[in-house]
Amino acid sequence: MSLVAFTAQTVTVEAAQTSLPAPTLAGDGADITAWATLLYSQRVRYADVAITAAAAVTLTNVALWEYLDSKWLFVGYLNGGAAIVIADAAQGFKSDLVQNIRGTRLALSATLSGAVAVTVAATPVESMPDSARDFTSADLHVPGTLYAGALVGPLTGDTTGTHYGPVGTEAGRSSPAVPANDTVFQAATSLSAAWWDFSALAGAGSIVSKGSVAGTLATSGTLAYGYTLGSQVGVHFDSSTGDAIRAVATLLPGLNSIMFGGRVGFATDPAGGQHTLMGNFRQTGGQIEGVVIRVDDNGSLIVNIGDAGVAHTFLLTCAPAGFMTVGAAPIDFIVQLDRSGADPVLRARWCRGGYLLGTAALTCAALGTLTGTSQELGFGALQLAAPAFNGGGWVQWGFWATGVQCEGASAAQLVSQGLGFEE
Repeated sequence: MSLVAFTAQTVTVEAAQTSLPAPTLAGDGADITAWATLLYSQRVRYADVAITAAAAVTLTNVALWEYLDSKWLFVGYLNGGAAIVIADAAQGFKSDLVQNIRGTRLALSATLSGAVAVTVAATPVESMPDSARDFTSADLHVPGTLYAGALVGPLTGDTTGTHYGPVGTEAGRSSPAVPANDTVFQAATSLSAAWWDFSALAGAGSIVSKGSVAGTLATSGTLAYGYTLGSQVGVHFDSSTGDAIRAVATLLPGLNSIMFGGRVGFATDPAGGQHTLMGNFRQTGGQIEGVVIRVDDNGSLIVNIGDAGVAHTFLLTCAPAGFMTVGAAPIDFIVQLDRSGADPVLRARWCRGGYLLGTAALTCAALGTLTGTSQELGFGALQLAAPAFNGGGWVQWGFWATGVQCEGASAAQLVSQGLGFEE
């Protein structure tokens, strides 16, 4: 059981302790079904969380969880993942607004610097009924701050009244943190996967999967470790040849459904017209055998896929030219190959700063096995011996999953939302 017990609005830790574990059971956390009333609707759009303590304490990895669809889902880290320091019993911490609470239970997890009793208050701030509301018959006056995920139609005016649009962009938003561990990753995605974190990588060597699925990658070339792109830290593949993090014949997809993703960017343009971001593939006769997501010199985002012997090949153009300019902030992406239907469907989603920028889909008729010979899984200039696409890319972290867990028309969206890539 979680050591945190929520009421409708207040949480109390009953005894001093040094650890608030992540919830795992259906009865963990506390019931917040009282929020789903006519007052708060069935989805609380915004809530805030306040933390106080009986004595000075530092809380790390402070995370909020919600119970939804019979599983615990990771909502996000408080304080942007940074430590929360409470100086004494007279002080406390209040979070930024937490968005889109939809579950029936809430829980908090954290590590404490000492055995201290902690009290947490979770309060609904704003909500809207799930049914549509029509304000066309009367003026809408908002005395405070208006928070909007999306507005239909243009906004006009000036800084003394309404504001010029558009408003639904990633501007001013922050990217979600890399999952702290596999417990957090699985809670967010419901995926059993191999995944790798390069954000703290300081030198060459082997990189072991942090996930429940094994998969060791190796560094090659003169990588730029600790490279900052758009305020995010990762690894930069500068050379057109030789810069890669990869493994040969690893996690081959075969005829399975697949899903992969992570945080990547286009840091520099060293040579060539196309640059690998992530994939599991080789080049055969100028065609891709396997699957890869890449960026073109013109800034377009493209997924290539082809079966063994490149009998069937497909190209999905995601974002148009000018989207991923050199040096721009990185993107969060999800690519899915869903084989649950009559023909496989390739889907892609790309985001920045917690905001969905676009989606694309393509039916891959008669696509066979993606497993060929000597394919390489990884990032950078793959294949290493004779790269299909050049370097210039950047990566902070990525994952690879296969099987029925990757199937369904909404699976990619749910994973993206769970990781905080999009709302």
